[in-house]
Amino acid sequence: MSTAERTTATDADRDTVLAYLADRELPQVSGAYQLYPTRAGRPGVAEHALPRPGHGPDGPVDRISRMLATGNGLARHRFLTVSGARAFLPTGAPGWGFDEQHVMTTLLRLVASGGAAYPVDLWLLSGGESGLPVGAHRYNPVHHGLTQVTTEDPRPRLARALGGAVSDLTIVLTTRLERTTGRYGKFAHRLHLLDTGHTLAQLLIAGRSLDWECTPRLAFVDDEIEHILDLGDETEIAFAVVTVGPTSTVTPASDPAPVRIPPVPDRYPQDVLRAARRSEPGPELEFGEITMPRDPDRAMQRRRSPVGGFVAPPPSAEDLAPVAEAVDSVLGPLGGHGRLVPPKDPRVATRIGAPGHRLNLSLAGVVVPVLELPELVRKHGPGAFRVGAVAVGVSLQAAALVAADRGFGTFPLCAYDGPGIEANLELPEASTMCVAPIGVAAHVGASLEVPL
Repeated sequence: MSTAERTTATDADRDTVLAYLADRELPQVSGAYQLYPTRAGRPGVAEHALPRPGHGPDGPVDRISRMLATGNGLARHRFLTVSGARAFLPTGAPGWGFDEQHVMTTLLRLVASGGAAYPVDLWLLSGGESGLPVGAHRYNPVHHGLTQVTTEDPRPRLARALGGAVSDLTIVLTTRLERTTGRYGKFAHRLHLLDTGHTLAQLLIAGRSLDWECTPRLAFVDDEIEHILDLGDETEIAFAVVTVGPTSTVTPASDPAPVRIPPVPDRYPQDVLRAARRSEPGPELEFGEITMPRDPDRAMQRRRSPVGGFVAPPPSAEDLAPVAEAVDSVLGPLGGHGRLVPPKDPRVATRIGAPGHRLNLSLAGVVVPVLELPELVRKHGPGAFRVGAVAVGVSLQAAALVAADRGFGTFPLCAYDGPGIEANLELPEASTMCVAPIGVAAHVGASLEVPL
């Protein structure tokens, strides 16, 4: 492809992404919806059990076991809910202010996900130095193990995909498109990128808590990564890569991977997906530092949603400032920030929620992540949309853990009037992807189910 043809193609891809960002219509939620607890796919060549994650893992296998479990392992959540006709009447008692309470237990993950569909899967690429078999392995959250899919050393092709040094262990975050698309249609692409950001932040925080150097990589060659995973005709896309541990120089593979046109479900925006794919590694458009919770392990187990209830006593703006600052820290290098809106502020309170959402607005406040995605795309090309959207998800997960540190719950909410909030807060057009109400935590704890 000549330089002129490449420039024309880039301009067309940029226009495609900008048109998608300009479409702010909320999804018409379909009833065609199903939860997928684990990856549906062909069997692998071998199964490898992982050690149960402990609080003080020593070797690389123990550490990677804990990272995978905290990033995408099943967790048993115990929700404190309310019932009875007088559920929303304050009793004067401090704290919850409800007449009746009961506990509901369910299996979810330690990160948020649009519609609790959890489309993100984790893959582990091993070069063999850590003690794990060489090849590509997909993580099985149900049995906390690895399903080995290939036996070839992934590092030469990984070096070609990343355009530089690689590590012995690498985590790839993929998304199963059908898990969310059946319900949300073209809107699902936004949710997939946000969900990738939530899981990516969880992995990076878990790695830092284990004193492991972990680097996110988003500017990779899509065809090369997906060839390593042997995805073929699977409706699965790689959205992020994390190098784990020290890196070294490896001779890249000499032959390029075949061009892959990923199959997509009906109603999925294939043109937007294609526009953001890379044919060669590029400079990383990096987001900022993730704020570490004071107690990462405890915060990960306490990440909660806010319950519709009464905050007693109401927290001050100073109490909530660290939550917004966690968003600032991530989005700042990309030109974004976190906006903290007081509780019941009509500029926002009247613009969030949708049919099917019951959101009690007697909350502590609302965090609005602000990032001018259209401007990023104009400056850095269509691939910047993926980076920016993932960064918003990273910032929300970081804020959720900081909030959990302080006893609050957060809830990333995409069912809101984006243009209305942006106009009311005098924000640039299409500069928000979701909002995060903050309130009293809705459940009383979570514990990893490893294994079931």
